[in-house]
Amino acid sequence: SNGDVLEVTTSKECEGIYAKTITLFDLVKAVPNPTTGPFDIYLPTNDSSVEIGIYTVTGMLISKSVYTIENGKVHLDLGKEAAGVYFVRIQSNPLETIKIIKK
Repeated sequence: SNGDVLEVTTSKECEGIYAKTITLFDLVKAVPNPTTGPFDIYLPTNDSSVEIGIYTVTGMLISKSVYTIENGKVHLDLGKEAAGVYFVRIQSNPLETIKIIKK
């Protein structure tokens, strides 16, 4: 799973340990996009939560909240919003903004 640590050792202590954190993605990504409402945002971070704002194409804020990151992703839903283009602003380091298309 994303964020797990893989360790490789041998029976000989002098050979040491090789450890690597598993990262399944490098970029912030929304899936599915376009969406009919529900979608996940995959975040390449080890943080446990993130603040996310959702904006209309005209810049009007329609939602802003702190979400728990579970298994490297946050679940969002635009089901109650009209079809169109939305911008999701993720308060991470660095700040990320992605475009979501709602069908």
